[in-house]
Amino acid sequence: MSAFPTVASPASSLLPSSASPPPTSGSTRPPSAFDASTLRNTGAALLHGSKLVLAPPHALSLDELASLLLQERISSLWLTAALFEQMASLQPSALASVSQLLAGGDALPPSRVREHLSRLPLGHLFVNGYGPTENTTFSATFPLRHGDSFSLTEKG
Repeated sequence: MSAFPTVASPASSLLPSSASPPPTSGSTRPPSAFDASTLRNTGAALLHGSKLVLAPPHALSLDELASLLLQERISSLWLTAALFEQMASLQPSALASVSQLLAGGDALPPSRVREHLSRLPLGHLFVNGYGPTENTTFSATFPLRHGDSFSLTEKG
């Protein structure tokens, strides 16, 4: 058994590992032409012993993505705002099993974020990421955990 996390394409796992954790993995499937593919292609986690799990080469249904998350024990995942909203609504248990979830690229629905946070086990992390195309992937991130609260302020 590896002492390092596992990564799946959709994303790399950057979580520190303990002495003998179970294998973990991350997942993402952005098109290679999309800026977020740079997150998928980062090799830092692989250089530190993580495992890369490749998703099947077809568009996954929400059920297939949920199965992949659970079967491969994905520990790190990047989702677009739209896919996060669908998974949080229709596959909440599978999504909550991911110990480090990054979602963004557009405004995340606050109600779905709150619902997701309420399901997170202790130690799991949800990161709201934002960044315009010109900045490649994320310019700003906001980490949240179970029990955290947030408020929205409107731009004027």
